[in-house]
Amino acid sequence: MGTRAVINIEEDGSILVSIYRQFDGYPLGLGQDIKNILGNPKILNGHHGETMPEAFNGMGCLSAYLVGNLKKSIGNIYIIRACNNPREDCWAEYLYNLYTNDSKLFISVYDLMDDGRLLYDGLLSEWEIPFAK
Repeated sequence: MGTRAVINIEEDGSILVSIYRQFDGYPLGLGQDIKNILGNPKILNGHHGETMPEAFNGMGCLSAYLVGNLKKSIGNIYIIRACNNPREDCWAEYLYNLYTNDSKLFISVYDLMDDGRLLYDGLLSEWEIPFAK
């Protein structure tokens, strides 16, 4: 049995992309993967020679990069319809929301098995993932 999770990537307050992960969705698994893949990027509107993963031309660019780096084989990682209720819609145990503010990337992480308890909300680069030391 896997630890299911959903990543909602938001743009302008709406879900742009939802990514479903069937296995290893807990913070030390998927959370660490997100942080390792994306790091501390700038989110731009237009670009002038910047490179990934230091910068992305909007959240659509970031979404494509994240999916490309998470997807290693058949199964496990899926693009799904905008997922507003991940606990009921796909039995997710964790929810990760990625959003931008002032060209910086933020993440909020929820434990859906614990009544949706907020585990973290802040800059992705500053998130101290539990047990990741």
